[in-house]
Amino acid sequence: MEKTRTYAVIGAGPVGYVLSILLALKGYNVELFEKRSNPLTTLQSDEWRSTNFLLLCRAFPAFRKVGVLDEVLKYSAKVDKLKIVLSDLDEFELNYRGKGPEDVAFSLNRKELQKVLAKRIQKFQDKIKIQYNATILNVQIEKSSFDVKHQDGNVEIKSGYDMIFGTDGIHSAVQQAFQQLAGFSFQREYNGYGYTELQIPALESQEGNKFRVQEKTFFHWPRKELDTHMWGMPNYNGDINIGLILKIAGENSFEYFKTSGFQEFQKFLFEHFPDTRYLMPNLKDLYDKCQLTRIQTMKCGPWRFGNFMLVGDSSHCQNPFGGLGFNGNMEECSLIDDLIDKHQCNWNLIGEEFYAKRKPIADKMNEYGDTQFAIFKYKLFEEPIQISMIIQDYMSRYYGDIFQTVSQLIRYQDKDFIECLNYGPVQSKIFNELKKEIPNFLDVVRTGKFDQRVYDILAKYKDITDLRQIEIYSKSQADKAQSAGKTQENLFSKYLPSYHKNKPRL
Repeated sequence: MEKTRTYAVIGAGPVGYVLSILLALKGYNVELFEKRSNPLTTLQSDEWRSTNFLLLCRAFPAFRKVGVLDEVLKYSAKVDKLKIVLSDLDEFELNYRGKGPEDVAFSLNRKELQKVLAKRIQKFQDKIKIQYNATILNVQIEKSSFDVKHQDGNVEIKSGYDMIFGTDGIHSAVQQAFQQLAGFSFQREYNGYGYTELQIPALESQEGNKFRVQEKTFFHWPRKELDTHMWGMPNYNGDINIGLILKIAGENSFEYFKTSGFQEFQKFLFEHFPDTRYLMPNLKDLYDKCQLTRIQTMKCGPWRFGNFMLVGDSSHCQNPFGGLGFNGNMEECSLIDDLIDKHQCNWNLIGEEFYAKRKPIADKMNEYGDTQFAIFKYKLFEEPIQISMIIQDYMSRYYGDIFQTVSQLIRYQDKDFIECLNYGPVQSKIFNELKKEIPNFLDVVRTGKFDQRVYDILAKYKDITDLRQIEIYSKSQADKAQSAGKTQENLFSKYLPSYHKNKPRL
């Protein structure tokens, strides 16, 4: 009789929990190690320096497999609108849905997800042994071993596993051991910014908690002139998780506000984000608790040496503005589960196919996150960006039966991410043709109504998904030279029906 395989999983974040359960469901034994404490009994160390996950359908297969999808959605909040609030308090909305009413994203608080998964894993005590407050040291790739330092100071040498998975994030102990090996490439970039967690608390009433702001909405407060940004994502219980993006050091930075004190921080927020004056009555408490998470990207490879394999953020890390890191990680867990069946636990074949499929996707997701950061942080009012966002909003609202934007494909379909990106040239060609063939096309957009001429042009491209030979539209050098130094016009106010001027409250 074949001996039951035993796997070690280092790191009990979402990836470590989900991967451990998937392995246990196949009948394997798992030992799971986590340096933090049990999330069911105490706050974990990353509280107050996090931000919510944007939960997309890409993560659903993994959650279905481990039996937590319904529970996860129970602790999530639907998001079907994106609202941008400008410095003068003008605001506008963009569509944040797919082609059908059920095609929405969800906002999921990290600590709630940790609790759901920690509860679920307790159902597998016969297969999964969890050790919390366990620090991993001395990873030995050649010996397939590592040391575990327990909370009482005792150190235990662990070995003899069929495979050891490093799911312990960007500062992974396994990844750090890989960095000492020839043939391992590693690249990490910091962009000089970080984010910290604030909160708009729910409004308590006799009928229960209520949102202080509009429900089902992903908020953005861009402040390019201050080199800062703020976003807000709803929680199921009525509060809003706020991510405040600041420079690490310098003027209006995290370092500056931590050293200058709360009064200076409060003055800054009240002046430049006036909504915070009445939306954050607990600001002092938030200031005292807040910690900084640096925005960084990381690429490395290969992801497997010997009996060790990197999965999730230990193998790649993305700018949170893309909203894809967590979802991509869940896709990876589901893929490993499928490959185990396909290759009958042959980890040479599993590792090769896993890396070949996911490495290009992880790299592209990295680039996508940086692009989204640049758009919201710096380029929101550049004319091509405004026009593209205005047209995408219009098309997604009135022509969903025949057309989906690249953003919609990424968020509301689980098709290959690179295939979604390959639709970009098709989208650009369509937009260019609409502007060329329909006089004053943006005026048509401004009406907020269906137009048969638009539909007829879209119909020509219905079954075309990839035009790699068509270059994405860009302005000619003459256009660039002509517009150099030109004051940026607010086209959102001119063409978006949802635009509201000087609206003091949300």
